[in-house]
Amino acid sequence: MKKVCIAAILALTLLALALPLRAYVVQMSRQGGEIVRHRWKPSAFPIVWRMNSVQGSNVTGGRSQGEVFAASFAAWQSVSTASVSFTQGADTSSATLNLTDNINLITTSPQSAGDLPPGVLALTFGAVYPSAGFDPQAQRTIDFAGQIGEADIVFSASLPFTTSATAVSDRFDLQSVATHEIGHLLGLDHSPLVNATMFWSSARGYIYQRNVSSDDIAGLSLLYPSSLFASKGKISGVVRTTSNQPVYGAVVVAVNVNGTPVATSITDPSGAYTIEGLDAGTYSVYAEPLDEPITINNLSSLVDVHGSSVNTSFTTRFR
Repeated sequence: MKKVCIAAILALTLLALALPLRAYVVQMSRQGGEIVRHRWKPSAFPIVWRMNSVQGSNVTGGRSQGEVFAASFAAWQSVSTASVSFTQGADTSSATLNLTDNINLITTSPQSAGDLPPGVLALTFGAVYPSAGFDPQAQRTIDFAGQIGEADIVFSASLPFTTSATAVSDRFDLQSVATHEIGHLLGLDHSPLVNATMFWSSARGYIYQRNVSSDDIAGLSLLYPSSLFASKGKISGVVRTTSNQPVYGAVVVAVNVNGTPVATSITDPSGAYTIEGLDAGTYSVYAEPLDEPITINNLSSLVDVHGSSVNTSFTTRFR
């Protein structure tokens, strides 16, 4: 029987005033000694998503949850340097997490309020396969290690959400959270950039994560490049200490001539990094420790493939 690796593709967890969401760091795992990226096969597109028809009582606002979810999917589909597409299927009465029913479920009415840990806004669960083969339970053909076969997104039934077209100061924006979770569905982990949709946290009244940033776009395009992505540039290098030791876990940020951070990468254990998806131009880069506002604990993929012993004993350096 085909073995399925069930992965929780990240949560939004309560932290003081902010909640973790879960980019240019893509989801990865070790399969058979190889590091593989988690992604859908090309023939899976358009991905069909289906919504539980019951809107949670904790979700208020003038728009329906269906309108909100459609807008969130459209934000990712609009990326011209990536080949992704979605279609909305018929509503479903299912509110239960099931990664073998071939339903990519989105629900604000989970089976019980206890389906999510306390303080978690939403979770995306994915069926990620360790090798090619056939899954007889779900009746799926798997073409490569790391393939995503199905994903379900579950929202908290107790935290307050709004579907309002404008920000509501005392509620979490359902569209922002949904856009973030769809990034996980597609295979993205957290981004170190605070202005990214895939940044690890959000708060009541925040709506900026409805719109994908240049960093989010680069991550998505790395997984599903369209022909336009080939025209983009990249920067690569190695981060070392003053004693010439490689730095694992340095956040490297590319900054354009206007002083705007546009894309990021995180160094591997050899200190190497690559930032792709850059428009033509002049960039400076800086490296900073992974020690807030995002830490290694917010990047499960890096822990899975390289471990948690990152070097945070250096000060931010520009180049």
